[in-house]
Amino acid sequence: MFSHADFVGNSVTAVFEDDSQAAGTIVIGTDGNSSRVRRAALEPANLADWEPLPVNMVNVTTTYTAEQALYIRSKIHPVADIGIHPKGMYYRLNMLDIADSEKPESWIFQLLSTWRISDEDEEVSPEKRLQKFKEMAKDWADPHRSAAE
Repeated sequence: MFSHADFVGNSVTAVFEDDSQAAGTIVIGTDGNSSRVRRAALEPANLADWEPLPVNMVNVTTTYTAEQALYIRSKIHPVADIGIHPKGMYYRLNMLDIADSEKPESWIFQLLSTWRISDEDEEVSPEKRLQKFKEMAKDWADPHRSAAE
């Protein structure tokens, strides 16, 4: 299991709990929402040379009522529904998990959207960013509008 990463210049060494190591130019974590790899990459010492992108991002997982889930799934691409909005927004809606195909209310969807930061957006809380995303999505076509509500 991954323990930590050592970042030096353009290389990275992944160190595992059994003291084995793997070196390269990238490290990819596939260890889920509470990723140890992500936490290692985002430690303050590793962020010194990073430049933040001038975008806001909302990336949420959600469930819907059975009726909503069936409707949304029937209208989106089976892998990912992706689009660019004239407001300068990127948008993605996809299925994340269908643990029980007979219980659409348990299906997990992922919504992701980005848009350029404006002066009024700087340093906003995640709650305010989500609120702005929902407001911006009100004039979208379905199923994207209803998925964002």
